[in-house]
Amino acid sequence: MMTDAFPLAWLVHAVLVVLGIEATVLALHHRRSGRGLAPRHWAPMLLAGLGLVVALSLAVHGASAAWIAVALAAAGAAHATDLASRWRCISKDSMTERSA
Repeated sequence: MMTDAFPLAWLVHAVLVVLGIEATVLALHHRRSGRGLAPRHWAPMLLAGLGLVVALSLAVHGASAAWIAVALAAAGAAHATDLASRWRCISKDSMTERSA
C-alpha cells in the first residue's frame, strides 16, 4: 500500500463500518418493532453499494484486477436484483390500478 493511499484506505474502511452499522440498525428496528422496511427491500441496494466499496478498497490496497472484477460483478448482481424487485412492484401497482 502506498503512503499517499492511506487516507483513502481509512475512508473506505470507515464507509464499510457505516454500511455495517446501517444494516444492523435497519434489521434490528424491523425485527423488534415490525415497522420500517423488511431486509428483503433494502438488502440488495445495500449489497450493491457494499460491492462497490469493496472494489474500491481492493483497488486502493493493490489487489489484482480479477478480485476487483469479482467485487464489481457482485455489486452488479445485487443491483440487478434490486431493480428486478422494484420492477415487479411497479408492475403489481399498475395492474391493481387497471382493475380498480
